[in-house]
Amino acid sequence: ILTGQPPPVTGVRDNGDFLLPPDAHTIAERFLEAGWSTAAFTSAFPTQARWGFDQGFTVYHDPLTRLPAQLDWRDQRRANEVVDDAIASLAELQGPVLAWVHLFDAHSPYDPPEPFRSQFPRRPYDGEIAFVDSELGRLIAWWDEHHPQSVIALTADHGEGFGDGGEQTHGFLLQDGTIRVPLILRGEGIVPG
Repeated sequence: ILTGQPPPVTGVRDNGDFLLPPDAHTIAERFLEAGWSTAAFTSAFPTQARWGFDQGFTVYHDPLTRLPAQLDWRDQRRANEVVDDAIASLAELQGPVLAWVHLFDAHSPYDPPEPFRSQFPRRPYDGEIAFVDSELGRLIAWWDEHHPQSVIALTADHGEGFGDGGEQTHGFLLQDGTIRVPLILRGEGIVPG
């Protein structure tokens, strides 16, 4: 997503096992070279700067509460923490801004906060999605107020299998549930629909 290149070109074939090489040119580097402020707010172990994803970002927030040697796939910041961090930090940046706000909540084990847990008692994944949606709404409302002439892109790197092809989550199989992901664009010059 950050380089526009497939894994065989970047050499990054999995989370947590490969470093993005310094010669991989990221979208953040391109925007930074064009004079933009660049900021990233990530939420989980696989998107930490240690993997090279901070290339081109002048602000890169990826704090997790445990020591780096102890981090694993379950470590994450909830969407509300990431959005709070992004709003507070982005308010300090000047000029045009490229911001990457990464939310990890809709990953197994699914554990939505209230009131979403109660609203989706037997569908915790749906509760996670509703929680993330509410936080994205809050972030977009703030963004629209402070950067009204911008383009917003929302996407995901994968979906979840939920048994499609025998896979419950994601990672190994290329079934519709894991590869059909949203790409939503909004902004001046983008025709709705």
